Amino acid sequence: MKRLIVTASLLLILPLASQANWAQLSARDFSLQDPPVAGSSVEKAEVNTMFDLQNRRSEEECAMAEKQENPTFGNFYRNSGLITPEEFAKIQNPLMKASDLSGKIAEEFKDQYDRPRPFRTYSRLRPCIQPPGGNKSYPSVHATISMTDACLMATIFPDRAQQILAYGDRLGTLRTVVGVHYPSDVAAGKLLADQICKALLADPSFTKLLPH
Repeated sequence: MKRLIVTASLLLILPLASQANWAQLSARDFSLQDPPVAGSSVEKAEVNTMFDLQNRRSEEECAMAEKQENPTFGNFYRNSGLITPEEFAKIQNPLMKASDLSGKIAEEFKDQYDRPRPFRTYSRLRPCIQPPGGNKSYPSVHATISMTDACLMATIFPDRAQQILAYGDRLGTLRTVVGVHYPSDVAAGKLLADQICKALLADPSFTKLLPH
């Protein structure tokens, strides 16, 4: 039986399991619901949303997503305008560690779900960036990393929390706009990020790495 929790709504997340040191966290310590059933009315509604976004997306959005093909803390936030170069340097080490961890956990879930990318199932969807390969749609790694980082940065820079969280949310949503993830992939990534961020902030061996 899968460790993953099957429910009807993406909004329900079970409490975190007892956790070891943050560096040993894995998908087993977190819970996600199954994505919408392939070919279901829910999935088709998602595709209609994506088709509408495809008709309205801008060249700037496609270019931004192309530059962030590799989802790292640096690619997401170094030139975001949200923090200074000095601030970036101070938080770079722990945030890179958090990014690597959250990406690894999201990839473990991807392997278990094996969901095809939307453009492979629905030919009218045309990504405006290099299409990723494989059946690795759920959850979105980009959304998981961008929102894990945003959650941690909002704690470090509370005066900019709202702007940071909005930017992180936009980075995740961009993956649907450019045609490589279903909205439910992105929603799952954001919910997973919230769990990961809370686990990291609850672990003194991680928080001691953050600037004070």
